[in-house]
Amino acid sequence: DDRTLYVANGCIPRVSYLHVGYGALTKQGEIPAGSEPTSVAIDPRGQYVYVTNRGTVPGTVSVLSVACKCRTSDIEVGTEPTGCVLTPTGAFLFVANSMSNTISVIRTATKSVVATILLPDGYFPFAIACTNDGDSDDSDETVYVTQFLAQLRAGSYPTQDYGDTDTGRIGKVNAIDVRSGSDAQV
Repeated sequence: DDRTLYVANGCIPRVSYLHVGYGALTKQGEIPAGSEPTSVAIDPRGQYVYVTNRGTVPGTVSVLSVACKCRTSDIEVGTEPTGCVLTPTGAFLFVANSMSNTISVIRTATKSVVATILLPDGYFPFAIACTNDGDSDDSDETVYVTQFLAQLRAGSYPTQDYGDTDTGRIGKVNAIDVRSGSDAQV
């Protein structure tokens, strides 16, 4: 409705919802979620809020109903899910599982995982975003995944002089083609 903000409360297993209006935020309530809610994504129709729960084993995504302000289900994904993003039409939810080094792909119509993508050379996928070219076809979009920790460049090694610092390290971003689910590192 463009007037409600949903906030994952971290160490408290709830998502707060706030009214946004005229420069002020007013807390309206909380919805139970799983352990350590981390990231939220709101479907484009405004019917559901998806919440990654980092503190559950295996990791889960809670599905919250906007209408009843309640948790309707949990979907099992990889270990320590952090970021999540919906494709522009809301047909698929991509979830970054930081400790599994995978991306779970959830078909939102069935609330089920339809693919798990193992990231090559990836460590701790964390944040995630999806392009939106403005049409109604999600298959021509790309999902980008950042890694939480930088990795050593090829041929670089930590030394006594530098220890385990950022010297010789590089950040990586993975690009996932929504159509094929294939991963290409950029």
